[in-house]
Order: sequence, then structure tokens, then C-alpha cells
Amino acid sequence: TAMSPVVEKLSSRGYEVLYMTEPLDEICIESVRNYKEFDLVDASKEGLDLPEDEKDEETKKKDEDLKAEYGDLVEYLEGTLAGKVQK
Repeated sequence: TAMSPVVEKLSSRGYEVLYMTEPLDEICIESVRNYKEFDLVDASKEGLDLPEDEKDEETKKKDEDLKAEYGDLVEYLEGTLAGKVQK
């Protein structure tokens, strides 16, 4: 998954990525949050907050404009696809 957008974003910001590919890895990592001076975070989980994710005013305004423009479409798709897809 080296082509994953999340991995690309993390790598471009200087974060190191540890690939844990076994199903048991997720269970183990939930109980181990730190290793030496490193915080271990599951990048595949929804809602990953990075300290550098501060958005400037222009980006915030653009996001709000897009939400306003496509809000009806998003509601329709969420209602239509409810229970059929996962995030």
C-alpha cells in the first residue's frame, strides 16, 4: 500500500510509516500506544489528526463552499447507500 494517499501524506510530512499487515497486529497495537519516544497511531483509522493539519482561511472557505454546493447530493447518496458501503 505504498501508493496509499494516507501513506504519501505522512511520508511527505516526514513521518515514518510502520506497515503492520497481519490481522493480529491491529489488536496488539491497540494496547501499545508508545514505543520509546515514538507515538504509535493507526493511520488507516478515520479521523487521523496531524498537528500540521491547520487549514488557512482560504482552504476553510473553499471547504464550506463545497459543502454548501454539494450538500444535497451528499445527503442523497448517504441515504441511498446507507448500510451498503463502509467508510
